[in-house]
Amino acid sequence: MSLACNECRRDMGPSETFPGREGTFVYPVLLSLVYVPAENGAGYTMKYLKQINGRSLCFECIENQMHSERKEKTIKPVYEAYEAEINLDRIEEDRKGRFLVPEDHVKLLHAYNEYDKRTKEINPECIFCDGEVENGKPFFVPVVIDKVHSEKVLSGLFVPTNYSWSTVKSGSTRFRICFDDFRNHFAKTFESLSYDMTGEINPNIKPNLSELYITPAFEKALEEQTGQSFDEYMDKLIKETGLNNIAILRKLRDKK
Repeated sequence: MSLACNECRRDMGPSETFPGREGTFVYPVLLSLVYVPAENGAGYTMKYLKQINGRSLCFECIENQMHSERKEKTIKPVYEAYEAEINLDRIEEDRKGRFLVPEDHVKLLHAYNEYDKRTKEINPECIFCDGEVENGKPFFVPVVIDKVHSEKVLSGLFVPTNYSWSTVKSGSTRFRICFDDFRNHFAKTFESLSYDMTGEINPNIKPNLSELYITPAFEKALEEQTGQSFDEYMDKLIKETGLNNIAILRKLRDKK
């Protein structure tokens, strides 16, 4: 099953340029009461803790909520750090199972230093408003997808071009979004994470309904591949599989 952005519901997958269909998993960070052992006796303190439940959020959705000047100021350093992370991961992957020479160690050290430099250039506060995120409210941390690991096994209907839910994992590069900006700009994902944290079922999600999002380009490719119109092919698929609960939602997403 392909990984889709929780906000726009488009598939996410490896891309040569940013934003492409690359993206993140976004995690809420909550102020929590934490037990802390100490020399003079154990006690409790308030700490921000990142939650384990995350939701996918693509870079395109993030960019679409930004003014042009903020893209250059805040999201560009994220892309540069992500590129440095990918380069570092590829070098580490290349080192596996072979004899290493001194040049390999120098190359790895240079890549690590470049990644460390780039991560320090990312805005430490909210990338939308520059406001302090640790202000008593929860905030959100998008963490990039581990591209080198996740692109090894891809998903797709005919051609595997998308990240797969079963193999994708998060990487290291991350940034922060304050509570108010995340709630205002990413309402769907905010709602999903809210229900995830409370363990409640979202009443706005209809059970037993599969939504298939397509573009005109996909529909055309499917018709060329099968020799049937899209509607004819879907009718046949539903009849053969018994999946009569498929809702077809045509999305005009092609920008060309």
